[in-house]
Order: sequence, then structure tokens, then C-alpha cells
Amino acid sequence: MDPRTRPTSAAEALGLADQPGESRDYLAAMRSGETWNEFCEGADMLASEFAGDDLERGEGFRNLLGYLSQALTRTLYACTPDAPAFVRGMDDIVKVGLDNPDGINSTSAQVSERFVYRLFGTAGKERYVEFVQSGAKGTLSNHYLDEFHIGPDGAFEIMLSAEPRPGNWIPLQPGVKSLLVRQIQYDWENEPLSDVRIERPGASGVPYCLRTPDPEEVGRELASLGRTLVAGANYWLDYTRAFAREGPNIFPKDQPLAMSGYSAVRAAPKGMFQLAADESLLLEFTPPKEGFWSVAVGDIWFRSIDPSHRHSSLNGFTAKVDSDGLCRVVIAHADPGVANWLDTAGHPRGHMIFRFVRTESRPEAKIQVIPHAEIAARLPPDTARVTPQERAKIIAGRARAYARRYARPMTSRWRAD
Repeated sequence: MDPRTRPTSAAEALGLADQPGESRDYLAAMRSGETWNEFCEGADMLASEFAGDDLERGEGFRNLLGYLSQALTRTLYACTPDAPAFVRGMDDIVKVGLDNPDGINSTSAQVSERFVYRLFGTAGKERYVEFVQSGAKGTLSNHYLDEFHIGPDGAFEIMLSAEPRPGNWIPLQPGVKSLLVRQIQYDWENEPLSDVRIERPGASGVPYCLRTPDPEEVGRELASLGRTLVAGANYWLDYTRAFAREGPNIFPKDQPLAMSGYSAVRAAPKGMFQLAADESLLLEFTPPKEGFWSVAVGDIWFRSIDPSHRHSSLNGFTAKVDSDGLCRVVIAHADPGVANWLDTAGHPRGHMIFRFVRTESRPEAKIQVIPHAEIAARLPPDTARVTPQERAKIIAGRARAYARRYARPMTSRWRAD
């Protein structure tokens, strides 16, 4: 069979096939229950130093279930590179890797440089749409929708292939395994999201996820799920330890991005916060005027603290800047009545992250731990304040926006047209 048209299994597409020199009877392992037992061993992650009390332990189990849900979704809904479709891996419940509260970050399709694809749809009004190619060792390329020609009605078409094509074209990189789409909003309530789809012209037949399964392939997938669960959990734990070693309430300098290393267009400085019940953290910085920037907090397991019903994130549209040009953000357990508050939701320790995308500057923040009772006195008189009623209205708007954001199909296979 021509290797360019040979169907690809989900295990192969996700890089889960046997490694060179490795061999296993997956059918026998499935029959015996061996692969199921391996799959369940991922709970060992809760023996880590991050399970410090019952709250963190409970969050840890939620985190583990999120890894499980994401791995199951990637496997059960898999549309392989010969006939791909986008599948969303996260939402407001399933959150992995300190997810970005400002948009949908986990819609991906399995692709291969062996094929030609058509990326098409209708452009929305979000801050940016990013197409990210990834392989076994991380990010291979980044492209943005606004780099391409878009019709007056918002319609667009971009071809993806290893060989050059006329018009809108994205070169497929050697070793590419997936195409991720990030759709990021500034004004959550007034920036409609783009409609983005993918197809391989000429592809036909039943999608891989709907075919009658081959029993041996099911055994292979079950074994790979166990490895994926443990590897994913350990990856983010190790990643977190890298900057947790620097200590709490600082942003260590010169951090690479997860998987992709350093990037000319993206940066995500991260640190740990640790606050007593009567303490707050004050961040002061000069915000970029272009591109996208945000600041957010997450729990100890590197999951965002619910951004839909908690005021746990700010971006360049929602954050207020003082008259001296500085943006001041307060991380605290209780609402201090300032507009730029990030809610810890009662977590005594967790994560804080800046994101800078296509900005000319990546400012460092001055950080101070301050008694919560002294916050008002330490801020300029013109710092924007909010009343409890105004805060409730803001959070209600966030909840509406989040509900609307995810009120769309989790896979591009589910369409009425």
C-alpha cells in the first residue's frame, strides 16, 4: 500500500506505538487485565509534595480525573491524519497545564506531512487565532490567522502541505503529529469566536473513532492510556518543580515554555504564591500596549482557579492601569475592593502566571507581600475600586461568557452543515 494513503491508527498518530526494540502482546495484556492495572497506577502522583493537605489532595484527584478525561477524549474521539477532525480536549471542568482563561486552547487534530489538508471557516473577532504544529519534542511552528488573506465576509481557506501551494499556505513540518488551534479573547462578552474546520480533500470512509475496533488495537490503546496518564502527570509535576525550587512569591527569570522552549512570539513567566490568611501579594508592572497579555492564578496542581465564577484572571482589556502608567494587581484570599483582584479561592499556595503573545515587551513585576488590612493604604488614591455589587455583576458576565464559549461542538465532526 502506498505509505501516503495507508490508514494511521490512533496509537501511531499519538506516538504511542512500540518503540524500536520494544515488543508486546497487547491482546494478551488486554485479556488478562494487565493493561487496566497499569492504567490505574497513575494515582501515585498524589504521593508528591504538592498533596500537602486535604484541599490540595482533593484538587489532586480532580487533576488526575482531568488527565484521564483528556486522554480518553483524545483516544475515543480520534480522527486519524488520513481523515482528521478537530477535537477539544479541555473546557471549564477539564483543565491541564494552567489553561489560559481567555479562550479555547485545546482544539487539535491529528495530521501528518504525508497528506494535504484544507483549513477553512469564518473568522471571528477574538484577539488572536493561532495554529500550532507539534511533534514528539514539542512545538514545530506557530502561525496566526491574521497573517493570511481573509475575505470581506470573513471566509478563509488555508492549505497545509509539505510542498508549497499557491495562495494561503502553511508548510507542514517534518515529524508533525498534531495541529492545535488557540482562540483567545480579550473582551469575553463581545468578541465572537472564529469557526475553524479541517479536512483532507478526497478523504472518504468511516472516521477512525467510529470504525469497528480491532481487538489488538484496543489493547494497544488501553496500554498507551496508562502510559499517557502517568507521563502527563509526571511531566507537569516536574515542570512545576522547576520554578517551585526558586521559592514562593517570585517570578523566576528566563523560563522556557512547556514543550516548546523559548519563543520569539510567546512567553509565560510563572511562579508560586504562598499566602497566610491575613496576607496579600501586590504585583506592579508596566503593561504592554500591543499584542496580548494576561495574568492569572491557579491551584498547586497547575490548573486555573475557576475563571468563570471566580475573579482569578485579568488581561490587557479587563485590567485597570493607574495614572502613573503602572498596573497593580492584588492576589488575595478576600476581595480587597480593588478592580485588579485575583481570587485565590482559599488556596494558601498555588501558581501565578503572566502570558505575553506578540508583545514588544515582557515586563517584570515588582512583588511585595503585604498585610491584607494595609492594601488600601499601599495603593495610589486613583486606583480603580469596585463595590461588592459591581464585582457580582462582573463575575456574572464572566459566567455568561464561559457558558457561551463552550456551547459549541467538542469536535468538528458534529456539524449541521
